[in-house]
Amino acid sequence: MRERFVGYYSPTDDEYRRLWTEGLIVLDTNVLLGLYRLSNATREELLGVLEALRDRLWIPHHVGLEFQRNRVRVIIQARERAHSVLRKAKENLSVTQSRVAELELDKSGLDIDPEQLLSDLKDANERLVEALESMHNSLVDVSSVDPIRDRLDALLGGRIGEAPPDQDTLDRMTLDADERYERRIPPGFRDAEKDDDPNGSHFLFDGLRYSRRQGDLILWRQILAHAKNSQTKTVLFVTAEQKDDWWWTERGHTLGPLPELSNEIRRESEVTSFWMYSTTAFANHASKYTEVTVSEKSLVDIGAISTESFAEPSRRQNLEPSFRRQAFEREVNTRFRKDLSTTVERVIEEWLDRQGFVLDGSDDRRSFPDFLLQSQGGLPPHGVDVKFSMRSDYGINPRLIDDSMLKGYVETEEGRLSGMTLVFVLLPDQSEELFEPLDLVIGQAIDRLERLVARLSERLSRRPLNVMFGLVRGNEFEPVKWWGSPFDYARHRG
Repeated sequence: MRERFVGYYSPTDDEYRRLWTEGLIVLDTNVLLGLYRLSNATREELLGVLEALRDRLWIPHHVGLEFQRNRVRVIIQARERAHSVLRKAKENLSVTQSRVAELELDKSGLDIDPEQLLSDLKDANERLVEALESMHNSLVDVSSVDPIRDRLDALLGGRIGEAPPDQDTLDRMTLDADERYERRIPPGFRDAEKDDDPNGSHFLFDGLRYSRRQGDLILWRQILAHAKNSQTKTVLFVTAEQKDDWWWTERGHTLGPLPELSNEIRRESEVTSFWMYSTTAFANHASKYTEVTVSEKSLVDIGAISTESFAEPSRRQNLEPSFRRQAFEREVNTRFRKDLSTTVERVIEEWLDRQGFVLDGSDDRRSFPDFLLQSQGGLPPHGVDVKFSMRSDYGINPRLIDDSMLKGYVETEEGRLSGMTLVFVLLPDQSEELFEPLDLVIGQAIDRLERLVARLSERLSRRPLNVMFGLVRGNEFEPVKWWGSPFDYARHRG
């Protein structure tokens, strides 16, 4: 690859050709998940490109893992976004009609016929609503039938990297993570703050504990290992990621992958040409090297699904004093809640033990679920996830409920849990009398649960997903309210 200026490389025309005709094409998680947010026509065109290049596609194991973990949430978000636009389109016509009627334009002496204008507007709005309904209906719904996943299974069968065989192997991949992030060595240093979230800094899969903030580094190390073991000479990485811990940008222009990435993959393997494309650029250039053509409309649609923006390296230094103070207060609050989260989990663990439940690995703190109850009869364990909210938070954060229930749905759907219980703890404070009554707070949370179940279809309501609301009094947990589906907890007691 020829040197443009110190430290930066760009492929020659011949190297571009070899990247497309010979190189290993690696897909990022966001490329696969983005398929759920596209219209049918655009999705088919992008899948057509992938199928034309299927013999050289490959994904790291971590890409497949993150795809499966986030698939259901992306489906729900895509449908909710489309439904929201559809609802507003229907509401706007009614609002406009009433406002126009209030103006009494027919009496204004301006020779305006509001009835005809409103009729034209109604016709146009009906066509818009019809188009939006068609789009909404074309989106995949939460179901055991997932045509997009089926297509990807067929496309990527036998082209997925191996999982880490044990925790020690996984940990060795990220031993230098803190040092890399401190020195701003890509990729992943922009994710360093993910561990600040006490409820989601880690997750458990197949007995291994993964750090969320190290996801990009794990993915990258798996690419390096595969390139080395397969003696690959050229690698093309396709990602919808836009953060500056992957891309080199100058004055708003994206020049290509960061030189550190290109240098590291050449240093750690026999790769001589490494390049990166956004999903849009990949689809656009595909017509030069395949028989598939992606329409201009589809290219616009593919570009529109990316919502992240490039981070500004100097953002922290440019903060005004008031923002600096707010950032400091948030940091202190996060540390406080992390310590409080550990205390609440210990209280729940003691309560579970008093109830006679048999805990599986209770000393191994996990992100999701927090505890596993051993099952009798060879069934998978029952998960118990713990969330809490201060009364000074003005009730229960609905996102905590949605997040835990959706994860529980995925884990039970895929057979890793036989059921899941969310234990939601409301913690008192010194000014408890200033806030809403407990029954009202819990009632609002249950309304939220009912709406969530309605969105996820009847299948979710038949699954053993439950929520227990309670208080901590005198360092002991006191259940207050129960919501959920019937479940035989006797299977998990000693």
